[in-house]
Amino acid sequence: MTNLNWVKIARQLTILALLWLPMAANALDLQQAKSQGLVGELHNGYLASVGKSSTKVERLIADINRKRKAKYQQIANSNKVTLSQIENRAGENAINRTAVGNYIKAKNEVWKKK
Repeated sequence: MTNLNWVKIARQLTILALLWLPMAANALDLQQAKSQGLVGELHNGYLASVGKSSTKVERLIADINRKRKAKYQQIANSNKVTLSQIENRAGENAINRTAVGNYIKAKNEVWKKK
């Protein structure tokens, strides 16, 4: 894959990040869940519960992950790359953007506060 393709993908992931902002504003519960240490960002671009979870938190995670996967698949299809490549790149971006004090989980590691 050329650098030009990765630049295009990076742009699309940036747009995706901007799309998450209104979701976060509408679903303040996600930000609360993150700040309370209930939810964290994974290396593969998805969310997971950090520890003990509630049905409400699990539903929130499932809903957001479903939306993320749909968008990742759209980006992968439009760039003729695999879903896995987009998930991994999105995961890197999400971990890098995670606020200090929130949880992240890199590949083959345990949850840690950023």
